[in-house]
Amino acid sequence: MPDQPRTPGQRAASRRPRPPGYDEITVAAPPAPALCSNAEHRRLYVLAEAVITFGELGVAWQKDAIWMHNWGKSFSLCRECFATVTGFARARRPGLKIIDTRAPSTASSNPTATNREPTGH
Repeated sequence: MPDQPRTPGQRAASRRPRPPGYDEITVAAPPAPALCSNAEHRRLYVLAEAVITFGELGVAWQKDAIWMHNWGKSFSLCRECFATVTGFARARRPGLKIIDTRAPSTASSNPTATNREPTGH
């Protein structure tokens, strides 16, 4: 059976976003209700508000590289953990880009959204 025509919004939603690149973190909405990846928050059943995927945050094995074992991996995070992780990453990686792929209405109503690139390079 041939594919039915899709609206531009449906077509964009069906494509996988590109993986994050050097000094990038992508942010997406959880596809379904999920618990925060933090062990204590998981135990307390804290729901995640975002799924982040780490790009290469530095050059492997250099002292300014962070979280090498997490490069290319995704984590569900609650609001508090999202703020902590992105705040730390911005402090250590001044050129960091946080790419928010959530729907504009979700991102604008959520204080964890970062639809802009950090300034101060």
